[in-house]
Parts: sequence; C-alpha cells; structure tokens
Amino acid sequence: MSRLTIFQTQSLKEIPKVKKTVKKMKKYYNIKKNKEEIPAVVGEFAGEAINLIMSENFQTALTILGLVELGNKSWELIKNIKISKKHFDFDKNFAYALVLSKALKIYKKVYREEYNTLEPSKIKYIGPMEIYTISKKLTKSCYKNFEDEGLADSGVYFIGIVIKRPNKRSITYWFIIRNDGKICSSWSSQTLTKTLPKHLQ
Repeated sequence: MSRLTIFQTQSLKEIPKVKKTVKKMKKYYNIKKNKEEIPAVVGEFAGEAINLIMSENFQTALTILGLVELGNKSWELIKNIKISKKHFDFDKNFAYALVLSKALKIYKKVYREEYNTLEPSKIKYIGPMEIYTISKKLTKSCYKNFEDEGLADSGVYFIGIVIKRPNKRSITYWFIIRNDGKICSSWSSQTLTKTLPKHLQ
C-alpha cells in the first residue's frame, strides 16, 4: 500500500493531466481517493488535499514489464503534478515503485541479455527506510525547500534494489530519493549472492 498526497486540491478535475494519468495507472494499481483537511499549522500547504491510496495489482508483479510500467506511470504522475504547479508528497512505498523502474532500466542497459530472462522472483529490496541523519553534502540537495517538518517526518528515503544475476553474483542499486521525486544520489555495488543475508538470496 502506498500514498501520494496532492495539496490544496479539492478534485482531480482541477488538474486534467493528472486525472488522465491516474486513470491510466489503474491498470497497474488499485486506487482509492480520499480528501483530507491539512491544518493551518502546516502553513502554505494548509487546506483541502487529495490522498491517492494505491495497492499494486497482483498481475503487475508477475512480469518485469508490469513493474517497469508501474514505475513509468508513477513518474508520469509526478511530472504532471509538477506541471500543474501543485505541491505534493509521497510515502516510502511509492518511492520504491519509482526507484525500482530506474534500477531495471539501468540493468537492462548494462546487462541486456540477462534482463531478457529476468524474473520478478530474482528481485529483492532493502528498505525503504526514512533518513533522519545525512551528510552535509547531501543535506543541501535533499532538504532544499523541505524545511517544514509538519509536511513529513523527513521525506527522504534510502532504498536498495537487489537483482540476482545468473553468474552467482548479485547487483544492488542504491538510491536516496526525496518525496518530490528528486533522486539525490544513486550508485551500485556487486557481491557474491551467497554472501548476502539469507532473506536477500
């Protein structure tokens, strides 16, 4: 279950492109909408907001293409919310869908033959975890314009996507992503699969 909140919005009719994208996302997500009143203490984000509560369709998780498309539509949603100049944030589970599609695209580019035979069961994840302490170098990038602690606990998530390769090695794609969709940092690492914790093997 994941959540994305669009602030100062009474109806998706106000933002047609977003409404259209949400409709397309229903192929990959079960989506429920509910309204929330954001208290004045939050400041500029106060007022009515729409929460999109999403759970992944069972069929989506059965194919790599489904997982990639789920991520693509999630990125499209964020893009169209930004175009509409609405403020928003999302939880760590929505962040996972975003970075999973990024990781799979990188994997496909580097290991195309392996990607063609990849199955969802070969993908594990670490996190998502919310970050509360971060290096000074990343603080400026990750927390820019997110100084209001009333909006979210921190709004910066750390996620690792682990993919088991056929050569008995596993590659992990690491991401630090902010709750406006900005990827603050990313990198990859490889190790022997047998050296990973059992729940990741």
